[in-house]
Amino acid sequence: MRKAFSSQRRLDCRGVVGVELNLDCRDEIIPIFRAHQQVYSQSELRKEILELIAQDVNQEARDDLGREWIPARRDWQILVLAAVRLGCDLDYDKLQDLAEQHRVLRHIMGRRCRVPHAFVYLGSRRA
Repeated sequence: MRKAFSSQRRLDCRGVVGVELNLDCRDEIIPIFRAHQQVYSQSELRKEILELIAQDVNQEARDDLGREWIPARRDWQILVLAAVRLGCDLDYDKLQDLAEQHRVLRHIMGRRCRVPHAFVYLGSRRA
């Protein structure tokens, strides 16, 4: 059965709620990330939304075949990418570039960051 999102956190990424956002930034993507954190923290709301996405995306999918091996197609990631695309009015090329390069977006999606840990900026303020 298709996996909506992984409840087990990755060791190389913070949880969605644990990602610190720079709320002083005026970029249009920050409120979208904050909304995802809010949805993710409310399990009932998250479950309802992901079920709707699964119904829409999986109309012809077979239940007897597993889809866990396709991490980029999980329902949570579909929700995040769709909201970022519509909220920021991006074309698909720009969305792909953000999904591959934007560290905070990758953490919100639950994806592994390819950059060494010393260079990952997650909004934490260093003294």
